[in-house]
Amino acid sequence: MFIFTAIGHTSDNLICNKFAHYNASTPTALAMHFKRLQYAEVNKQKENELLLAKNDNNKLQEIIQTLHLENERLKRKINDLIDENENLNEQLKKSKKGFFSKLFG
Repeated sequence: MFIFTAIGHTSDNLICNKFAHYNASTPTALAMHFKRLQYAEVNKQKENELLLAKNDNNKLQEIIQTLHLENERLKRKINDLIDENENLNEQLKKSKKGFFSKLFG
């Protein structure tokens, strides 16, 4: 069993940190650490797949196709996020208008 701590925004040396396998400075930093571990594991699995597929052209083509599809999905997600960001910026601009601008357009 592993122990992680992320009490957050403190410079004190807490006793629980001495028993932790990993101590993050904030909960967000701990989440980022877990995400890095997850990406590292996924990359390791992909590398292993590529090594196994090195001599199997069909498997390699399947992996390439999967990566292309994932790339397209991520491009769509980025475009969706850009659109959402633009909409939120528009809402923010409208909310910052003065009292009379809100009344009369």
